[in-house]
Amino acid sequence: MKKTQVALMIAAGLGLSAGSAFGVTTTFFGIDFNPDAGSGMDVTPLDMFPNATMAEDAFKSNLVGVNTEDFEGQTAEGNDFTSFHGMSIPDRIEFNATNFARISSESLLINQPMVMGVNDGRYPTSGDNRLFIPQAQGEDTVITFEDENGMPAPQAAFGFYGVDIGDFGGALVVLTQMDGSEQSYDVSSALFGPHGMGPGANGSVLFFGLIDTDNPFTQVTLRNTNSGTDGFAFDDFTIGQIESVVIPIPTVAGLGAVGLVGLTARRRRSI
Repeated sequence: MKKTQVALMIAAGLGLSAGSAFGVTTTFFGIDFNPDAGSGMDVTPLDMFPNATMAEDAFKSNLVGVNTEDFEGQTAEGNDFTSFHGMSIPDRIEFNATNFARISSESLLINQPMVMGVNDGRYPTSGDNRLFIPQAQGEDTVITFEDENGMPAPQAAFGFYGVDIGDFGGALVVLTQMDGSEQSYDVSSALFGPHGMGPGANGSVLFFGLIDTDNPFTQVTLRNTNSGTDGFAFDDFTIGQIESVVIPIPTVAGLGAVGLVGLTARRRRSI
């Protein structure tokens, strides 16, 4: 059995106690490398990714009443693997009755059962559907948030799984805040550097999440740090408004203790 190489980094606010308010932007990050990364473009999908899952668990432990979009309820038209099993884009995605997201047409909804193989190291992290963020064309994917009436719905939390990020470039997450200013986060740069780590990241799975109650945002833009070189899979993303952030972020020491007590892992559904 091949052993999966792993790395985990969770950044948390320090010195928070029960009932305290968030005062900093807090990010959550975990990555699991694929042992087949050096064998070519196509790799065997990871069926477990404990570090990414641990980061997601830490992120969600600070939220209540949020839902995760896995794209399984969306329809990818067509059934031709050479055209990614269809290129329809989901319409407005409902997270709850008053919280919706729209994804720009640059991204593609892909139905990719594992019986059909893997496309260039990209695959879903759950089920059969995922989005393809086509950074190879140097285009941004924009996610906007709105309420039931189509008005802006500011968010305080955003998290997602990314597959195959870092082999040609990292992912840059740009938040557009309520006042129109922008804040950027270079996903995985602490491990990979600005232009990725190369083929060793092929087929890897990471989770990135952030919580910021001081600066709610109405839009998220995804782009490649090495524009025009590569795309990645985007799946299982979660958003949350300020009222969903009710549990203080634990200290770094506390997170370590939780990790030692119980490490869970997301496992892909068998086909």
